[in-house]
Amino acid sequence: MLNDEQKLPDWMNTQKMRQAMSTSRQFSEKDKDYFAYQAQQNNISQQMSVYGELDATRQSKSVFS
Repeated sequence: MLNDEQKLPDWMNTQKMRQAMSTSRQFSEKDKDYFAYQAQQNNISQQMSVYGELDATRQSKSVFS
C-alpha cells in the first residue's frame, strides 16, 4: 500500500518519498480534524436552532394562556 512506508516498492523507498508521504499524511490528518470540527459546529448550530424554536413556541403559548 502507498500509505505504508514499509510496503513501498524499492524504487519509491527513498528519503524524499518518505518525507513527501509524511507531509501528505499531516495534511490529511489536518483535513480530517477540520471536517470533524465543522461537523461539530454544524451540530451545535442545529441544536441551538431547535432550542430557539422551542423557546419561541413556549413563549407564544405562555402569552396566549
